[in-house]
Amino acid sequence: NHFVMPAQPIVPAQNQVIAPRGTKTSKRTARLIGSSTAGVLELLCFHPVDTVAKRLMSHQGKIVGGSMSETAGRLNQVVFRSAADQGSLSKYRSLFPGFGFAFGYKILQRIYKFGGQPVVKDYINRNHGPTFRSIFGEKAARSW
Repeated sequence: NHFVMPAQPIVPAQNQVIAPRGTKTSKRTARLIGSSTAGVLELLCFHPVDTVAKRLMSHQGKIVGGSMSETAGRLNQVVFRSAADQGSLSKYRSLFPGFGFAFGYKILQRIYKFGGQPVVKDYINRNHGPTFRSIFGEKAARSW
């Protein structure tokens, strides 16, 4: 019932993750889920903000009116367009035009960036790293 310490501590090499054997699939799954989640959260947080910004930039008319209520009405019309006279949920939903395309594009983009690139980088390091280091040097081979 006693614990024996190893002679030397087990320290991972630089940029190496300690994981149980046979977890290559779980690592890829984690990257896939993490990158998909990043894409969904990015869309939910920034798509409405981007939509409002584009609608304000593309509006040709004057927004500021003679009174505060006139300005608020014009701003409401510019930002929410056809949903300006509807309820809060409809207004919020109006900030997601082209969401289906954006959803597919952004999710695939994040999966490639955070899920696919590390797999390719690991492959190149494992199979072609020595060649890159001998041609370009240690510092340049690490930068990509």
